[in-house]
Amino acid sequence: MLNLPEETYSAFMSGKFPVRQKSGVFNGIWSDMATEKTIIKDSKGSGGIVGLTTQKSALLRWTFTRHFLARYASEMKKRSGIALGSDEDHEENRPTAMKRDEQQVNDLIEHVQNNMTDPFDIEEFSKSLINIATGLHASREVEDSLLNSVERGQKSLKPFVDGCFKDNETRDFYSPISKSSLKTFDDMTKPCNLKCRSGDIVKTHINPVLVFRRALALANVRDEVTV
Repeated sequence: MLNLPEETYSAFMSGKFPVRQKSGVFNGIWSDMATEKTIIKDSKGSGGIVGLTTQKSALLRWTFTRHFLARYASEMKKRSGIALGSDEDHEENRPTAMKRDEQQVNDLIEHVQNNMTDPFDIEEFSKSLINIATGLHASREVEDSLLNSVERGQKSLKPFVDGCFKDNETRDFYSPISKSSLKTFDDMTKPCNLKCRSGDIVKTHINPVLVFRRALALANVRDEVTV
């Protein structure tokens, strides 16, 4: 790169190293990204070279003609209305995408209102810290731990940054970080010892609400499970 030919160096300095599909200033992309967005994207289909043939001559013909077929496929998608002809439009602006997004938003709002504690209802919201999904009230220890988590995280961050980047410090950037003693809602349930298929014993917290939900889901698909 330090000894490029004068013609190549002048082209690079004039901004001809990226690829642009339309005029602009900050829309240049690398050649491999442009290939992914054009030839490879338009060449996608149910077929492919895998399982097609093993003859070298056939592979060469497939490789040398694939970009022509991709261009025809792209033009046919535009004329049939499957693909947008203008680069100024985005796929997320299509009516089908907008309808899908609107439905997902409505489903999320309905789920929060019918199955959870509404976190945006300030008048009826509990003054103590609760889990909006289960309605479980946090204990004093858990509440203090979660409400002060940002300050505790900043205190843990400072010695790490100072030890890695300050002069006369020798801490390795990839050295292990001490585990935080932050208390969460999981710490309010009693830990149990569970045996894995490998034979190892794992100590973990079991959420009774989650277990009941999974049991209900299994009861709907398996006859031998009754709740």
